[in-house]
Amino acid sequence: MSSLQWLYQDALSAFTAPSFGPRPPTPLLPGEALSDAAQLRQHVLHFGAADLNSDDLKASASLWSRWHFSAVIAPALAAHLLLSRQLPLALNQVALHLSDSRRTERLHFAHEGSAPQTSEPFAVFSLLIDAHLTSVIATLASLSGVSPRVFWNNAGTYFDYFTDVFAAHPSVEPQRLAEAHAILTQRQRPDGQLNPLYQPVSVGADGKRKRRLCCLRYRIPALGYCDNCPIACKRRHEKADTKKARAVHGRGRKEGSKQRV
Repeated sequence: MSSLQWLYQDALSAFTAPSFGPRPPTPLLPGEALSDAAQLRQHVLHFGAADLNSDDLKASASLWSRWHFSAVIAPALAAHLLLSRQLPLALNQVALHLSDSRRTERLHFAHEGSAPQTSEPFAVFSLLIDAHLTSVIATLASLSGVSPRVFWNNAGTYFDYFTDVFAAHPSVEPQRLAEAHAILTQRQRPDGQLNPLYQPVSVGADGKRKRRLCCLRYRIPALGYCDNCPIACKRRHEKADTKKARAVHGRGRKEGSKQRV
């Protein structure tokens, strides 16, 4: 068992560890396929039909990306925060274990990565952000017509979630945790470009986390809105405000009736 796979116990037992070493005999999808819009479109459509019972390409692409980003970001952060190691995440360095519905279940790496040579956050996570996410998101946006911002928010939501999960792990390294937090809190990258992973979620007064953008899950009737959907949260607040206004109006009418009597 590799050192990274060993971490997937106790608090991390609910997550699936990646595989390492020579490619196994089972068919894997080469990472390079994720930059081929025609090929990835077929996987997304199959996933939509099999898992979602839907031919909605936009929603299927967004929800396919959520499975994929979870499978990518969890081990990337586990390796960095708990082992101080960068995984080989470039598309030509990974392969994908797919489910029967062709969604990503976990990644396969040729090796277990190496120690980072810098502490600058965006350089530390360049293999994840620049060598993997940027290309996959460009392909998904191209084949689906969905704004890249939606896919970046999907990725950022998982980056935020897994950073929070691993922050509570006894083996977390404070310096590495600070680097992960910087990815979520710095509006710009060192070169002046906007950081697409900046503040993917917000925390309300009630302590609940809310996504910056909707992931389009609501377009699948059987699924509806996420608990942290900004649209659903807005509608809940609107309903609460309407209910409150009606209650106030009702009290006013009763008081007015008493005065007339």
